Amino acid sequence: SEQTAPPAQGKGIDAAAKERYWHKHASFFRADRPSAGGAGTPRYPDFYVVGAQKAATTWLANHLGYHPQISLPIIKELVYFEQAHLYPDLEWGYRKRLDQLNGTLATGDLRAWSPAQVEYARRFYADRPTKVDDAWYAANFQLCGVDHICGEASPSYATLPYSGLAHMRRLSPHARLIYVLRKPRDRVWSHLRMLLQKNRSEERRIGKECRSRWS
Repeated sequence: SEQTAPPAQGKGIDAAAKERYWHKHASFFRADRPSAGGAGTPRYPDFYVVGAQKAATTWLANHLGYHPQISLPIIKELVYFEQAHLYPDLEWGYRKRLDQLNGTLATGDLRAWSPAQVEYARRFYADRPTKVDDAWYAANFQLCGVDHICGEASPSYATLPYSGLAHMRRLSPHARLIYVLRKPRDRVWSHLRMLLQKNRSEERRIGKECRSRWS
């Protein structure tokens, strides 16, 4: 059938029209497939947000999470498949993810998660995992309801070797990839600002030089 664009965002948005749109296109995500699970069945993502660094994957993940029928872990970039297939000899970055969780909780903006999900995340990430495996990965999505679409955002999955993609397919054979790209110049500029954010004087010097070259 012909695909229609989602209802326009803005002050005059028709909430009912938006709800009808999401229901009409829900089958695109195949949330009714086996990974939707049930009692005792592991839950894995129905979609993955991947792509270039500094290409607005965080923005997209945040806005997807605001939808009442979409669930993502509080911690963005679990990097489970990256760890398993690119850096198998390194320890999963627990401390970095714990700091990210605490930072999210400190902002107070928890609209994308229910109180039960927030409390579960507090307990689940309170201790360093003893084993990072498929069972641990599934536990990150344990509170994703069977009537919800479940997803994860880890841009680095875009660089996975074939073994990593095969691993993802084995756990979620129905899952869709959302690959986010950005205009190269804008992405490089954003990446540069990120690298230099702790050195403001150097940031100003390089920024001035870049503007003189690109403007």
